[in-house]
Parts: sequence; structure tokens; C-alpha cells
Amino acid sequence: MPLTVNDVARHLRYDDDDIVALDLKSIMDSAEQAVKDHVLTKYDPENKIQQRAVLMMCGYFDEHRGVNKDTPSNDGFLPQPVKDLLSKYYVPLVV
Repeated sequence: MPLTVNDVARHLRYDDDDIVALDLKSIMDSAEQAVKDHVLTKYDPENKIQQRAVLMMCGYFDEHRGVNKDTPSNDGFLPQPVKDLLSKYYVPLVV
């Protein structure tokens, strides 16, 4: 089953009273798109490893809501733990 906003809320340890559904939906959509862009045609919303990568990206986006001097940078790529999870599904642009 694909991820839901409630899955993201649980992962980020939001209390039910604190959930702002549109904000979490936006975070989840952005995280899912980042994973889709990385694995391209190998994306499968039912894949547990890819779901974990989406949840990790949600945590990253939640923690780094703004850009400042302490925001980690990886030259526009995914954070290393997420890349490690997705390495099996990565489709290089040039072979």
C-alpha cells in the first residue's frame, strides 16, 4: 500500500493535534518526487525500501524547512543515507 499522510505523521512523531494535513502532504509529495526522480522507471510505491527512503526524505524536509548556513548540502543530490537505500534502484542517466 502506498504511503499516506498518517504514515508521514507517525514517522515524524507528530501528535494528532499537531498535524497540518496540507503541509505534511506537501512534504510527502516532494519527498516522493525526489525518490521517483532518482530511481526513474524503477519506482514502485509498494516497495518497502523506497517507502523508507520517502519517509527519510520527509524527515529531512521537515528538519530543514528553510535554507541557512547549517543546512547540509550534497550538490543538489539526495542525502547520503537515502542514496544508500536507493542504490539498488538507481538508474544512471548515462551508461
